[in-house]
Amino acid sequence: MFTPYKISFLIVALAALLNAQSIPVETENLARAVVFLYDRSTTDAKVATGFLLGVPAANAPSQGATFGWAFLVTARHVVDPEWQGCLPEGQTNPTRIEMRLNTKNYKDADPTGTEYVVVNLQQDGRPLWYHHDNDDIDVAVIPLTDYTIAPLADKHWFRIFDDDAGAISLSWFATPKVFNTASIGSSVVTAGLVPELSRAKRNYLTYRFGRISNIFPESIDVPCRLPLHFSHKDRIWAVAANYAPGNSGSPVLLLPIDVIQGNGMVLGQTELRGLIGLVSLGSPGTDFSGITPVSYIFEVIQQIFKENKWPTDALPSYQYAQR
Repeated sequence: MFTPYKISFLIVALAALLNAQSIPVETENLARAVVFLYDRSTTDAKVATGFLLGVPAANAPSQGATFGWAFLVTARHVVDPEWQGCLPEGQTNPTRIEMRLNTKNYKDADPTGTEYVVVNLQQDGRPLWYHHDNDDIDVAVIPLTDYTIAPLADKHWFRIFDDDAGAISLSWFATPKVFNTASIGSSVVTAGLVPELSRAKRNYLTYRFGRISNIFPESIDVPCRLPLHFSHKDRIWAVAANYAPGNSGSPVLLLPIDVIQGNGMVLGQTELRGLIGLVSLGSPGTDFSGITPVSYIFEVIQQIFKENKWPTDALPSYQYAQR
């Protein structure tokens, strides 16, 4: 059983020409929760995105903790390319991944404004992350614990988390009612990393906007970009947006839209809002991308709590219909 710790992050990420008032999403809190991920197990370091999720508890394992449990959420293919069927010959799944975080009190003259925190993915050959029972689901959830967070060289590992909290809570998840209402044409926004910015001195989120373009009733064959590697199956929704490969694992949120009557007067906004999934597929140069629905993320969280005998009453009593 894992021994979870309170995880707090300060991640200050700025988006060009975008502020907290420009879209009906809490961009400042979202920026503190989104992390950039690096897999350095290969000569060309792969980049991806993830986000931090916190679950509150009455008796938190760490004194004064806002969250009793904290998790790193990303796409499964980021930590398990073998499952994806896109692992080059001679390579193996990564045993660790690095989270790049913005440092506090950064100055322009500083050589860098980030630091890297190692997240262990295996211990004695045993995975420290969880996936869905349905093998077509592209979700990985990593509990942040003393097993998964590697100690830092210059200070005890958890001291890095003494800054502002940076995890979103389950209250961000679209409720089952909202989830069932989302349909073709619903507006969404995602925030994540694009490879072109991976060498910048700071983490800068890029927001991408789109619309749900189909909700498939079956798993879809997804092509692999390696020669002679054809596909694996993903249970995804299609989104009309151009997501870059570095967006994999980015949170996807529904955007409420204005309700306008015939004379152009705005009557209000729809109630469509909340985390609706994460990015699983990007197709550069096209407007076809794929997201894994939030229902599967929640079910993996439920699975983790049950397997570790953590109190499930810490979770909302959501029951999502599979779509």
